[in-house]
Amino acid sequence: MSILLHGLVLVMFILGGCTTFPPLPPPVITPPVPDSAFQQFKKAYVIGPEDVISIIVYGHVDLSTQAAIAADGSFSYPLLGQVQAAGLTTKELEAQLAKSLSEYIVNPQISVTVIQFLSQRISVLGEVRASGAQNLQHTSTLLEILAKAGGPTPEAGREVVIVRAAETQEGLPLSTNVTKDINTTIRIDLERLMAGEIPRPIQIFNGDTIYIPRVTYYYVSGEVSRPGRYRLERETTVAKALTVAGGLTRFAAKSRITVRRFVEGEMKEFYAEQNDILQSEDEVIVPQSFF
Repeated sequence: MSILLHGLVLVMFILGGCTTFPPLPPPVITPPVPDSAFQQFKKAYVIGPEDVISIIVYGHVDLSTQAAIAADGSFSYPLLGQVQAAGLTTKELEAQLAKSLSEYIVNPQISVTVIQFLSQRISVLGEVRASGAQNLQHTSTLLEILAKAGGPTPEAGREVVIVRAAETQEGLPLSTNVTKDINTTIRIDLERLMAGEIPRPIQIFNGDTIYIPRVTYYYVSGEVSRPGRYRLERETTVAKALTVAGGLTRFAAKSRITVRRFVEGEMKEFYAEQNDILQSEDEVIVPQSFF
């Protein structure tokens, strides 16, 4: 009788085993790109130290020149001596020069353009072919920045991360005296970006740090043809993971497949449906059938 009871308990365990684990929760999804990240060409560029500007005074070749902005934000100009330029837009500097030169020439017509944007710098880190600091052009996009860095490496992960200081979001130059105690992180699906599925250009600001993490993996263990570690692609489902791992063996318990996942710093195990989507470091476990 005890053997029969033991067998009944075993059968009940097997039949009810798939319900002993909670369902697999949705993966952490890269949030949509906020509107503030898209290119805004209408914002006027603010001149900064080390920028190089071109000044054209129409009808006065002797007053037309190129000048590098010094560390204190000024440059040397004929007749006027040291002129403060940092913190001004090109239009504001044109108006300032026109007012000052009106003491020497009648109705001066002036054009100021920035020809080298050396005051604007960003950092490109992680899985790119040429990481490091870059000078930021006024109209540079995220794709242009990544291209300048040689593009993602074969070990690049699924997303690109932009870390931006709070004062940069507010449109203030980094030289202003604002406490830098809050950063915003913008996460962008790298595959969609490189495939052109994000149609609007992503805006990059002075002081941004662009980071591409290393590729992430998932694991498949148990009754599959090729247990092991596999690269996590976008929207990899349990069914796809099993296919990549060579499919189930004839001993697999198809109804008791689980996924182990870190949730809030703790490893937990969940019952898995075939269309559940995996995330980084998940382990798909295919147990052996008892029959």
